[in-house]
Amino acid sequence: MNVTETENDGLLRKTVMTMLTMLGGAVVILGTASLIALFVTSKAVGGDSSSQTAQVTPADGKSGSSGTPGALNAPGAVRSKAQKAAAPGNEI
Repeated sequence: MNVTETENDGLLRKTVMTMLTMLGGAVVILGTASLIALFVTSKAVGGDSSSQTAQVTPADGKSGSSGTPGALNAPGAVRSKAQKAAAPGNEI
């Protein structure tokens, strides 16, 4: 049995069409799954940007704390010599 050029071209054409069909199907299925996952996680994790954040009162009852956690004025913060010298109350 001899395979002619036209039979070979037909087989190549069918193979390419099958590959493209499978690739297109994978893109559609995975794209849809990704969009669904993105929608679900954004609803579960993300908040509305117009929502108000709750005010938290520290345990000591003082409102208006002097800084955020990790700020340079927090107790135990590591400061450079220049930052220590520039801190209020350290005038020479």
